[in-house]
Amino acid sequence: MEWYTARLADWIPHPFGMRYRTIAGLTAFAGVTFVFVLYWVARITNAKTFAKINNCPGCNSTDVNPSATPALFDGIFRHFGCAPFRCHVCSKRYYRGGFPPEEIHEARPAGAARDSSS
Repeated sequence: MEWYTARLADWIPHPFGMRYRTIAGLTAFAGVTFVFVLYWVARITNAKTFAKINNCPGCNSTDVNPSATPALFDGIFRHFGCAPFRCHVCSKRYYRGGFPPEEIHEARPAGAARDSSS
């Protein structure tokens, strides 16, 4: 008499006719994509939340100006009405919202004189 050893995979049908390795890969890809989108939503929400606060989030200094150095994701933030700023004390670069996307000012060049009236 021959004994048949049943595996779990023999009892569970393959969803959509895919192998379990393919399903695991698609699940991992969906998870990484979800985390990526969640990260950017959190960054944009953070920038929009601190729109009216003029302090640096790193050192709480008020010595901040628009950033003149273009970065890779500036376009994404500008689309949501956020502009890049840089702290002169700790050199932290961050985004602050509250600007209409069509009216976001271009950052002045690094050598330009500071406006002392603000």
